[in-house]
Amino acid sequence: MPRPSTLEICQKHLYTDIDQVPVAYQERIKRLRVAYTYWYEYPTKTETDIRDHLMNEFEVVKSTAYEDIQMGTVR
Repeated sequence: MPRPSTLEICQKHLYTDIDQVPVAYQERIKRLRVAYTYWYEYPTKTETDIRDHLMNEFEVVKSTAYEDIQMGTVR
């Protein structure tokens, strides 16, 4: 059986108790939750705004923030 992709794992566990999420995915899922919530609260925000928010909130680099956005959860 093939291993699930990061996207599949993140979609499956987006609302799961974080302690039940595989450790390797916990930080990304936290970022996706924050990104989704931020976009939901401010629907007119651009990807750049969301990227900047993730970079400031989690101290991640630009490419990581864009990877999170591209997961399909935000837009």
